[in-house]
Amino acid sequence: MTETAFVRIDHFNDSKGYLRALEGIVTSSEHVCARVFWRQPAAGSRRAAVDVLVVFRARGEFVIDTVLTRLRTDYMDVDSRGDKCKERQSSVLRRQLAPAFDAPLLFGPSAAANPAGNPTRTKQAELWTRCDLGDSVRFAHARYADHHELLSFVSALGGNLCRDSFD
Repeated sequence: MTETAFVRIDHFNDSKGYLRALEGIVTSSEHVCARVFWRQPAAGSRRAAVDVLVVFRARGEFVIDTVLTRLRTDYMDVDSRGDKCKERQSSVLRRQLAPAFDAPLLFGPSAAANPAGNPTRTKQAELWTRCDLGDSVRFAHARYADHHELLSFVSALGGNLCRDSFD
């Protein structure tokens, strides 16, 4: 059984540290891969990243539960004073055992097919094609330019239910 979870995280204060912590969660289990999409905040903001979407994919029973528990119990970020803190502003948008019927982008090797030539879909497909469980690249992240690009990622990966959560 393969399960996918879409998690929204409000912000990172320390993007390098947070991404390192997420990668640690992923690499601690051979049955998990993840993709992180984040946006650089406006100039003058203290945040390193905002409107973060993390998509976890796992094989096996209770693996996603373990990942989500670690997301809330491990020290992931730093607060405004620079002290380590745990993730409290995440929310699970969707969990599914198979790709959503309303999500045009399929997971796995077949994701590389892009008959319409859509560049955004191609970028997503490149990230997900290499997220086959057992592949050497099990963790990757990409910055997106604006809210519209995030919505296209979310729609393609998680369908309209996830998209509505970000709109």
